[in-house]
Amino acid sequence: MSMRLRMVWMALWCGLVVVALPAGADADVAAGPPADGPAEVSASDLLLQQSLLHSATSLTYAPGSPPARGARILALTQAAAKLNPKDPKLNALLVRVLYEPSGDYARAAEAVRTQLEHDATSAELGLFYLNLGLAARQSVADRIAFLQAASEDAILPAYTRAEALAKMGDLRVQHGDRELAAKAYADALALDERLFSALFGQFALSDRQDVAAHVTGLLGLLHASPTYAGGAIEAGAVLRTQGLAHPAAFFYAYAWRLAARDMETPDETLAIQYFDAMLDAGQYRQAIETMVPVMARTKEPNWEMLCQLMEAYAGINDDQKLADIRGRLLQALSDREQAEGRLRPEMNRQLAWYYLISDALIRDDRRIHTAGAFARKAIEELRDAGADDPTLQLIVAVVQAKDAGKRFLANGITAAEFEKQIADLAALAETDAYAAYFLAEQLFLVADRQAVTMKPAEILSQGMALAKFGRPMRLMRQMADRHSVPVPAPTELAITIGELAEQWIVANQPLVDMALLPGQHIRVTLRPVSQTFEALKPMEIEVRLRNTSEVDIPLGSAGLFNPVVTFRLIAESRGVKVDFDNLPSAILPAPRVLKAGEAVTVTVRIDVGELEEYLHRRPLDTTSFILSGTLDPIQKRRQIVSSLPAVMIDRVTFDRVDILGPSFDRERGDWADQYQKTLQYTIGDFRNGTLEQRMAAARVIGSLLTVVGDTSTRRLAPPKQLAEAVQAPMLLSMFRAILQDPNVPVRQEALAALQFCAVDGQIARQMEPAFTDPSPMVRLRAVEVIGSGRPPNYKTILERFANDKDPMVSMVARAMLEQKPQPRTR
Repeated sequence: MSMRLRMVWMALWCGLVVVALPAGADADVAAGPPADGPAEVSASDLLLQQSLLHSATSLTYAPGSPPARGARILALTQAAAKLNPKDPKLNALLVRVLYEPSGDYARAAEAVRTQLEHDATSAELGLFYLNLGLAARQSVADRIAFLQAASEDAILPAYTRAEALAKMGDLRVQHGDRELAAKAYADALALDERLFSALFGQFALSDRQDVAAHVTGLLGLLHASPTYAGGAIEAGAVLRTQGLAHPAAFFYAYAWRLAARDMETPDETLAIQYFDAMLDAGQYRQAIETMVPVMARTKEPNWEMLCQLMEAYAGINDDQKLADIRGRLLQALSDREQAEGRLRPEMNRQLAWYYLISDALIRDDRRIHTAGAFARKAIEELRDAGADDPTLQLIVAVVQAKDAGKRFLANGITAAEFEKQIADLAALAETDAYAAYFLAEQLFLVADRQAVTMKPAEILSQGMALAKFGRPMRLMRQMADRHSVPVPAPTELAITIGELAEQWIVANQPLVDMALLPGQHIRVTLRPVSQTFEALKPMEIEVRLRNTSEVDIPLGSAGLFNPVVTFRLIAESRGVKVDFDNLPSAILPAPRVLKAGEAVTVTVRIDVGELEEYLHRRPLDTTSFILSGTLDPIQKRRQIVSSLPAVMIDRVTFDRVDILGPSFDRERGDWADQYQKTLQYTIGDFRNGTLEQRMAAARVIGSLLTVVGDTSTRRLAPPKQLAEAVQAPMLLSMFRAILQDPNVPVRQEALAALQFCAVDGQIARQMEPAFTDPSPMVRLRAVEVIGSGRPPNYKTILERFANDKDPMVSMVARAMLEQKPQPRTR
């Protein structure tokens, strides 16, 4: 990929929510998980930790400003960390919402390394670890020591250890130690021979005067990062300087197609270079096909492009189009002249130049004096600076030489006088290819005059030696053809470089095809873990990335794309569709290079934030979903699109059934009877089920109480078949019984399930046992419910909790008292 600025990938790590510590939070409380956790986590603690972590994650995706969001996330993550500090998902969340936003890079690096201990495959996660470790250290010695240790860390894969060495090389360069930097880059490449950062470091240290080595370095960079458009442009430019028109055109075409993916409007500088390279190679029809649509999108006529298009039409002998384009150019020049009024010197210079060039391209001197007039005007306005301007000097000398040629041919002046009057142009021709062209042109016109001592063929050969590429060379080659003057043979250096380029093109054509046609080389698939999810159970999506080609694909910021997929979900229930796009992204644990035929997979839970609330309020609704994905999202024209639009991800559909169960016949069955059976099953799960089943039963009761609250506030009604069946008394009785459960995970889950409920006095009274519960986890959940639901006496309850002996509980209670609730959107 080009070194694009789209870093949606890093934004995922930098944090969707910045957790600001509430006033009064103790520093040691916010410090994070203990360095050493229990060797084993009990099943009960694991279920509790998963519940806390899910709630914290869901809060980060919640819309608007939920009451005390930051304090709640902090408290929930701290509680989860005490139970299982080595959990990789927990550490990922701590980095995203707490450590990095607050500038605690040392602890952030520790947390990322904990993730790498679990799975070190992700090259981007490894790079993130290195960057955090560097950010946490100030002195060069400390940074180098950290990188040296990372380069020897057995947990890290070779490509991450190589990145550490490459970064060490960068540090050495910054402090002037080029020799040690070169060693660090070489050591990095010994671990990973295609590591772009190390190759780029070597390239930056190389001698740019050695053209062959320079080209070799550029080709190596393109091999490592086949989407590095800047490298392709530079390779094309260097090849052009050696007169290697065809390989240069290949690399410019390569860069153009890469850049076209990211450009909202054509880059005119690149366009002009690319078109010029095509004209050098005689690719006139390809140039026309590319130029015409580009020029149609430019706001104002580009004079240089019009000149290039003139050349292209001349190359295919289309005289009518040539005349049309020349007319457009001259009209554009005239329009600018009239619009500007008193022209600036720079505009005079440009007008003079393009009048001169248009006549040269069509071999017509009718506007030569117009060019001269503009040039003299510019010289006059620039005063002393104008006399030294090479372009203006050239134009005046050409006009003078053409006038002298006409008088000489009309026998108005002698040969000696003619040579005297073209002396200025002859002096410029020693170093300026355009001057050589215009001088040779005049000399060929008078070539039959024996008295003229200057030889046009010699001047032309001298000019072609000066210009190996570009318009002056093209003009002189045409002149050489007309007058049978031999074109200079390529130099040994050009032959060597040309062979290097051609060998690279042949060897790397599959790699180029992959970069330009990624849709034919990778496949991304989405798959719901279940085609029908149960109500109030996790909703998980599996994302699979596969390299379907025979070419290894580099990934990441210097590769083809960042291995990230974002989601959009459309839910439909009771005929109403709702769109969700603020969902967790799938960050694939991909290596730096995905080898041919290899695949990586990740599973993402998406029922968080607004989607979790939507589902929690509708336990009695069957909902259908359409899920779509975007690979490596970037912003383009104010929209989020894939950096690889050719890579299509097929949409998937699935359902979430209501709590009445998948076997219930909703067309003919008795809804009220089935609802009562469901409550009986729920009571049975609570009384006799496993700990996980008892927690699930608590969620069901909390969700149904939310339905009761929504019905009373007319926010949302249950299906009409259950309008009379869903009643509060039995649900409140079951809820109170669940709060007596001996297991903390069950009690706290019952309260967590009320997070979206409009808590009234009845529910608040049933919650009273939780206010004095011995577990701070249960009390914390109670604070969340009271602070979010805000029953009539919520302030009194929160004030009591503000003095709780547990610092997290008191912190959240104080934060709840300080904040005003925001209205929910759905």
